[in-house]
Amino acid sequence: MIPAGQLTGVVLAGGLSQRMGRDKATIAHGSQPLWRRQREILLIAGAAVTAIVRRPGQAPLGLPEDCQLWHDEAIDVGPLAGLHVALSQCRTSQLAVLAVDMPRIDPWWFQWLGSFCGSSIGAMACRPDGRYEPLAAIYPRIALAEATRHLQGKDFSLQSLAASLIDQNLLRCVPLPAGELWRVTNWNSPDDTSTISG
Repeated sequence: MIPAGQLTGVVLAGGLSQRMGRDKATIAHGSQPLWRRQREILLIAGAAVTAIVRRPGQAPLGLPEDCQLWHDEAIDVGPLAGLHVALSQCRTSQLAVLAVDMPRIDPWWFQWLGSFCGSSIGAMACRPDGRYEPLAAIYPRIALAEATRHLQGKDFSLQSLAASLIDQNLLRCVPLPAGELWRVTNWNSPDDTSTISG
């Protein structure tokens, strides 16, 4: 379990959104943009601090004063850039990461993962096919060293990073039942946004 006050929540919202054709963070989910919906999920799940990670130069989102804005420091490395800056800025023992384009993740998801965490170990779901869910996961802050090693070594795959963290006992791999795969749906194209209402 994660002690009260020891969880930072970050929404990764710096993707290029090439297939979507527009900034995913601003797409409406019900009555609010996705970035705001995702942040609220993290707050309800127990995050004491929240932040949004964007690429430098992206349009501002009008964040509330109690939500921090962090920017990628590396370019052309995919979501590893956002995770790396979030870990480097995190001041709590644990970091809950949620991609802006995963609209079916709810507070239960992070409460479920949090039950597998320890003081220096996070938790990540593992699909039945063996793939990890690194963009809706809880990382220990000390995972920063391994994320930095991957960034400097030009291995930008979050699947590879997850495997390394699991091998080092910094992450627990939690099996995701096949019946729960609907939760990890991504919005990648305009057609996807019509599959989920409000």
